[in-house]
Order: sequence, then structure tokens, then C-alpha cells
Amino acid sequence: MQNTDGESRSLRVLSQGRFFWNKRTGDDLRKSIEYLKQAIAKTRYALAYAALADSYGLLVFTAGSQRISGAQKLRRRKRWTGRFVS
Repeated sequence: MQNTDGESRSLRVLSQGRFFWNKRTGDDLRKSIEYLKQAIAKTRYALAYAALADSYGLLVFTAGSQRISGAQKLRRRKRWTGRFVS
């Protein structure tokens, strides 16, 4: 099966999201979340949903992420994980 141009772009966006996720700072995790949301909007890859849940999960523990409360981040993580599972 051959990837379409849209799928290739989505995979690149997913890779960019994971790149910033691996840096694990508050600002980079927020960048990761934006890239992963773009990947989901384009193709709805399960890997992007899982990565987004990972990003929200890590954001709970990073310094400098006070804009969103810990409880709010956990709710978002559960919401995105639920979408991945269903």
C-alpha cells in the first residue's frame, strides 16, 4: 500500500510532534501538542492520539506549565486516550 501525499505530510507532522515531545520542556510539549493536533486533523492516526495523550501526561509534571491546571491536563489526557482506544 502506497502512502498518499496527505498521509506523508501527516507522518512528518507526527514526527515533528514527537521530536518536541522528546525535549520534555513545558514550551516544547505545548509545541508537540499543536503538531499532534494537526496530524489528527489530517488523518486521525491512532499514533497521534496516543502521542497527544503522552504530551498532556508529561505536561502535568513539567515546570512552567501553569496556564493549565494539573486536573485539567489529566482530563485532557483521558479524553485523548479514550479517542485512541475507541
